Amino acid sequence: MAKTLIDFRAEKGLYLKDVAETIGITEEELSKAESSGNTPDYITQKLIVAYNLPEDYFAEEIAVNPVKPIKNLKAYFFKASLGWYLVFSLVLCIPMWIDGIITPIIHMNANTIGALNIYKEIYGIISDVFTVVAIFVYCHLFAKHIMKKTGLSGDIYKYRYLYEVIPSGATAVITALSTLITTMALKETLEDESKYYFMAIAGGISFVISIVLMVIAAFIMTHLLNTAIIEDVTFKAKRHKTMAIIVTISSVLAFAIAIFANTLEPYPTYDAIIRRIFVYGIYIAVAWLVYLSKDNNKTKTSFAFEILPIISIVDTLLFGLISL
Repeated sequence: MAKTLIDFRAEKGLYLKDVAETIGITEEELSKAESSGNTPDYITQKLIVAYNLPEDYFAEEIAVNPVKPIKNLKAYFFKASLGWYLVFSLVLCIPMWIDGIITPIIHMNANTIGALNIYKEIYGIISDVFTVVAIFVYCHLFAKHIMKKTGLSGDIYKYRYLYEVIPSGATAVITALSTLITTMALKETLEDESKYYFMAIAGGISFVISIVLMVIAAFIMTHLLNTAIIEDVTFKAKRHKTMAIIVTISSVLAFAIAIFANTLEPYPTYDAIIRRIFVYGIYIAVAWLVYLSKDNNKTKTSFAFEILPIISIVDTLLFGLISL
C-alpha cells in the first residue's frame, strides 16, 4: 500500500492547517483529498517541493504494521503528558513514604537523638540522588514513548530535558503559592494551638493546587511537543519566544511569592533565597537560550538543550551537598 496524505501528516506530525497553508490550498480541499484516500498529483508535487521529499515518496510502500495515525495530536500529547506527569509525581513521593515509615521506627527504638540526626542526613542525600535519577529516567522514557506511539522523531527527543525543566519554571507560581499557604497556616497554628485545623485546610488546598499544577504542566508539555514537530523555523522561533516570556514572568512572580513566604517563617533562611535565584535563573536562561538557538548553531543549541537543563536537574543534589 502506497503512502497517503494521512501517512505523511502522521510521519511529520503536521496539522491540516499547517499543510494547507504551506502548499497554498484550502483546508477543505486538503481534507477532501485526504479522506478520499487518493492524493491528486498536483498536491503530491506541491508537498514534495514544500517539504523537500523524495520524488517517489508517495509511491513508497508503507510498513506492514505502520504506526496508526493519530488524528488529533494535540489531544493525544495532553493526555500522554498528564498521565506521565502523574506517574512521575507519584514516583518522586516514594522517598517521603519510606521516610514516613522509618522515622517513627527510629523514634521508638533509638536511645539517642543522634541516631535520628544521622538518618536524616543520609536520607537527604539519598532522596536528592533519587530525584535526579528519576528525572533523567522520566525525561528519556517520556520522549521515547511519544516517538514510539506517534512515529514522530527529531526534536521530540532533542527536547527531552525540557519536559521537566520548562514546566517546572512555568508552574513555579503554583508551587510557591502552595508553600505560602502552608507557611501562613503553620504560623497561625504556632501562635494559637486552637487553630490546628488550619493545617488540615492548608493541606486540602495544597492537594487541589497540586492537581492544578499537573494539568498546567501537561498543557505546557503539550505546547513543547507541538513545537517540537514543527518544521517551519520562523514559526517555531515564535513559539519558543512565547514560552520564554511565560517562563520569565512566572519565575519572577514565583520568586516574589517565595520571598514573601520566607519573611513569614520564624527563622528566615538566606540559603533558600539564593537557591531560588539559582533555580529560577536557570529556568529563564534555558527558555531564552532555546528561543535564541538556531539549528545551524550547534554550540548554542547543545548548550541550551543539554548543559543548562542538566544543571537545573541536579540543583537539588548540589544544594544538598552544600548544606551538609
